[in-house]
Amino acid sequence: MGERRDVQVAATSPVLFIENLHKEYASEAGPVPVLKPMTLKFSRGEMVSLMGPSGSGKSTLLSLLGTLEKPSGGRIMLEGEAVSELAEGKLAEFRARRIGFVFQSFHLIPTMTALENVMLPMLGMRGVRRNEMRRRAEELLELVGMADRLKHLPHQLSGGQQQRVAVARALINRPALVLADEPTGNLDRASGLNVLRLMLRLKQTLNMTFIIATHDPEVAALSDRVIRIRDGEVEADQRRPVEGR
Repeated sequence: MGERRDVQVAATSPVLFIENLHKEYASEAGPVPVLKPMTLKFSRGEMVSLMGPSGSGKSTLLSLLGTLEKPSGGRIMLEGEAVSELAEGKLAEFRARRIGFVFQSFHLIPTMTALENVMLPMLGMRGVRRNEMRRRAEELLELVGMADRLKHLPHQLSGGQQQRVAVARALINRPALVLADEPTGNLDRASGLNVLRLMLRLKQTLNMTFIIATHDPEVAALSDRVIRIRDGEVEADQRRPVEGR
């Protein structure tokens, strides 16, 4: 009975919860607030767009959620674990296993094949054999439509294809959360839409949570939820109707 209740709680509780999260930077004139205290919940299998003008704080929020920066205060809970309280050594391992990243500039290693780039986050992981890494990477490249490009180097791929490889790499450790910073920023419109539809399909298939910082209204149109940030504060938090996606 207790085990069944635990499963039910896990299914209904937010995958990510932030409470009074804020960030400020030091300056000669005193602390400069970049992100004012905010409290938000994110559900499993949800695609969320963070929108706002440049300097609004959305990229800072993404960095805090990804544990790439330390908050000035507040809590970050991912799958019930207090991420913001982890020591640096444990934090690095937690980040590698539980959070995937997709960047605007792809960040693929130019001397590695598509397959090797996807395997990269697993290298050095304890308890994972190389043949298991390869199998998982091949499955993901097939899932993103790149099964026929396993041995291609990044310069042999189009921008859209490189971003597909980057998405596969972000998923290799089966993260609970995928963070994407302007993932369509370096792509033409058609390639950008293809990558977005791919991410939408993956979040449905794999039941992962995607949070995307973007200026692109077409990204928002395909998202389940749009959070607008201005001057470091949440200006609006809207869920889009199902028929609108």
